[in-house]
Amino acid sequence: MIYMDRMETQAEHELHKLNRALLAISKCNQAMLHAHDEMELLHDICRIVVEEGGYRMAWVGYAQHDQTKSVRPVAQAGFDEGYLDTLQVSWADVERGRGPTGTTIRTGQPCSALVTDQRYEPWRGEAITRGYASSQSLPLKSGDMVFGALSIYSVLPDSFNAEERMLLTSLADNLAYGITMLQTRKAREVMEDELRQSEARYRSLFQNKHTVMLIIDPRDGMIVDANPAAASFYGWGLDELCKMNIAQINLLTEKELQIELQRAYNKECDHFVFRHRRADGSVCDVDVVSCIFPVQGQSLLFSIVTDITEKLKAEEALRDSEKKFRAITEQMVETVFVTDTRGVLTYVSQAVEKIFGYPSQDVIGHHFTEYLVDDEIPEALVIFNNTLQDYLTDQIVEFRFMKKMDPNFSEKFIYTFIRIRIHQA
Repeated sequence: MIYMDRMETQAEHELHKLNRALLAISKCNQAMLHAHDEMELLHDICRIVVEEGGYRMAWVGYAQHDQTKSVRPVAQAGFDEGYLDTLQVSWADVERGRGPTGTTIRTGQPCSALVTDQRYEPWRGEAITRGYASSQSLPLKSGDMVFGALSIYSVLPDSFNAEERMLLTSLADNLAYGITMLQTRKAREVMEDELRQSEARYRSLFQNKHTVMLIIDPRDGMIVDANPAAASFYGWGLDELCKMNIAQINLLTEKELQIELQRAYNKECDHFVFRHRRADGSVCDVDVVSCIFPVQGQSLLFSIVTDITEKLKAEEALRDSEKKFRAITEQMVETVFVTDTRGVLTYVSQAVEKIFGYPSQDVIGHHFTEYLVDDEIPEALVIFNNTLQDYLTDQIVEFRFMKKMDPNFSEKFIYTFIRIRIHQA
């Protein structure tokens, strides 16, 4: 009779535990249905496991892919009293990774243990102090990857039988699914928010009234979109411009244009100089930077167009001016030295070689003081710097320039008068 009573008492105890586990699972499932935040869900699950399941403590840890393969606690409930702060659990095959939590993450299988087990050695003292007698760890999986574990602690050494472990495993699987869904939802929300911000920034940039922008389909050259600055620059209405082909603007031949479009498409981002026609028939030189970007599954060319007509004219005028300057100086008997603002020679006339003996190709690129007598250098630098700072446009000074050591030259140096002028390009 006593034996039978004990059997009934044990059976009632096991049934009570299973009922509590079922109730915990039911409430956890409800929590997951209404969850909107991952961390809030994890804390709710731990709290329900402890309050409804009658366990001492529960916590969730995420596997870290750091050097020690640590496990980071992210949520807990129950009687902890700083226990998690002392864990230093790993999921590597080392001493602190052979407990239930580390083993579960490493193997992907549920793992239970008594605190008296040898593998509990690193945490036994702290566990006994807090009344833990046994623990059960359950893997949290996303597909085939284990990303964490749910660990539950009991005051009973004989807790976590096969039926209870099966129920708790089902709870952990549901939790892992809920976590994955929340993370996916969060990632989608972040991506959608970033996309909205990106589109807003793009639209704000595209509506720029001063920078000409075109969006072109590289397959056929059709202008897909254009901003108000483009309509103003080219002289066509925005609606009309967006129905045109870039071939109607670019002065390249059809074959040349196809080559350039293919080049831009292949290089993803490239730089071009073209001649473009406007609505009034005028032609302008343009600098074009084109980059490929995806729009609704299509790869389009985003082009920024800059009018460089006046710039090219100025450069051509400068080149003509330089040619005239060189032509004049080559006919002069006196020597001409040209330096940049650092004092580095950028040009010397032919008279320099005749008088001083230095070929121009040997002089250009050197500092002018290299050709002065040593004791003249300090004064020369002072005059040079003062001239730059004060923008003195005309002054005459006397220096001694070294002559190249050559048998044909009888003197080591000569006196020369120098007129210093500031020329602003």
